[in-house]
Amino acid sequence: MRLPGRPAGPAVVFIGRIIEGKVGAGMKLWIEAHPRLYITCSIEAVENMDGACEGESIVGLLCPESGKTDPNYYSNMCPPGTVIEVIDLSDDVDDDGD
Repeated sequence: MRLPGRPAGPAVVFIGRIIEGKVGAGMKLWIEAHPRLYITCSIEAVENMDGACEGESIVGLLCPESGKTDPNYYSNMCPPGTVIEVIDLSDDVDDDGD
């Protein structure tokens, strides 16, 4: 049985705090691999993990796992303390990036 809002297959979970803004399913994570080189991952679900740490609001961003090496790959790209950008692809962006 698949729970509503959760990926159908294996998922990679990014755990952390939302520093500013809102995050939701359908948005994309942008992980900087090298200067000006990013890896993207679609967010399929957002799980509230309050209670994991007293006094902090923790969330889990669930992204589909496309291969067996994904968890190790992402953990190497995102050590603890890494700030990950999230973008909403539904936002309209002008040709000049505004």
